[in-house]
Amino acid sequence: MTDSAGGSDSSSVRRLLCEAAAFAADRHRRQSRKGSVLPYIVHPLDVARLLHEVGGVDDPDVLAAAILHDTIEDTGTTAAELAAAFNARIAGLVAEVTDDKSLDKAVRKRLQIEHAHAKSPAARAIKLADKLSNLRDLRRSVPAGWDVLRVRGYAVWAFAVVEALGPANRPLYDALQELFASDFHVGGETFRGVPETPAARARLLAEYDARMQQVGAQERDRPPA
Repeated sequence: MTDSAGGSDSSSVRRLLCEAAAFAADRHRRQSRKGSVLPYIVHPLDVARLLHEVGGVDDPDVLAAAILHDTIEDTGTTAAELAAAFNARIAGLVAEVTDDKSLDKAVRKRLQIEHAHAKSPAARAIKLADKLSNLRDLRRSVPAGWDVLRVRGYAVWAFAVVEALGPANRPLYDALQELFASDFHVGGETFRGVPETPAARARLLAEYDARMQQVGAQERDRPPA
C-alpha cells in the first residue's frame, strides 16, 4: 500500500487499520506491557482508540501511525519498512514520535519535553493519546518495582511533556488535565496526580530525572540476555 488512505472509502480504511494492527502485533509479539502479562499490542491499539473516541480523530493515516507508533523505537523496524508497507506520511509520523534509544533514558525523557513543541499537530495528538493511555494504565495498576516516588515522578514528567505539547487536540488535552488532578493510590498512599504548585512539580521532576539516570546506568551495566 503506497497511497494515502485519507480519501478512500470505509473498506479501504478498515483494511489499512487492520494491516497496521497485524503489522504491529507481529513486531511486538515477544513484548508485554510493563509490569503486566498483557501483550504489548494492547497499548498501541488503545492509543488509536483514544485518538478516535476521545480526540475525535478520523484521519486513517494518523490512526494507523498511532497503532504503529512504537514499532521503530521498540522493535527495530525502520521508517523505510513502514513507508514500503504503508506510506511515507505514516512512516514520517511514527518517526516523529520515536525516541532515540541510543541515548540514556534520562536524556530521552528530557528531550521529549524540549522537542514537543516542534512536532506536527498530528504527532502531538498521537503523543497526547499515548500519555493518556499510559497514565490511565498506571493509575489502574502500578508496575512491579515502582514505588510512590517513581509513580509521582512519572506523572509530573508526563505533565511537563503534555504542557510542552499544548492542546493540539483539546479533548485529549482536557482528559489529561482531569487525570493529573485526580487521586492516585500507590502502596497505601493517596496523592493528587500532579501537585498544583510549580515548586512542588519542579522538585518531583528533578527527583525523577535523578531516578532515570540511575535506571539508565543499571540498564547499561546489565549483561546481555
